[in-house]
Order: sequence, then C-alpha cells, then structure tokens
Amino acid sequence: MTNSSQSKTRNYRNPIILAKEYFALIQNGECKSEADLAKKLGVSRARVNQIMKILELPAEIQKMVIATGDYHKKPVITERMLRPLISLPKPEQKKRIAYIINN
Repeated sequence: MTNSSQSKTRNYRNPIILAKEYFALIQNGECKSEADLAKKLGVSRARVNQIMKILELPAEIQKMVIATGDYHKKPVITERMLRPLISLPKPEQKKRIAYIINN
C-alpha cells in the first residue's frame, strides 16, 4: 500500500527517441497515421505532429540529443526546446543544442 502523500515518480523521455518510436509505429503499420497514433496514445494529432517534427533536425543534432539518454527524473531536453532549432542554420543549431545540453 502506498502512502497518498508520496509523490509518484515521473520519468521524462528523450524527445528524439520518442519521436523515432512514433515514426516506427507508423512506418511498420502498427498505426495508419499520426491521427491513428494520437488516438491510441490519447493525445491530439497536433501533439504527435509536434513531437515528430523534431525529426527534421539534422542527424548530427539528433545524435547529440540521443546521447543525453532516456528516462530522466526531470526534463533535460524537451521537444519544445528543439522545435525552434529546426528553422535555424546548422551552425546555429549546433551552438544552441550544445548550450542546452551543457546547462
């Protein structure tokens, strides 16, 4: 029996790893579309799209984010931190992701 005053432990996912998992579910046919995946996850299609959009980042940037690991006790890098990087030139992306990872 757990004490109701105890807080539940939450693990935060690496957004690139999560986005790759979502992409794989659609690619392998487990889900027909982003909308189908969203329904199965209980989130909006827009939310699934936001997460998957970060796969537009260059492979080098994705590898840097993946290297931080998965299942963190607190948010290390969020998809909201990564989305603005998509429209930046690659040198600026590298500079900003290095800052995010190191701070």
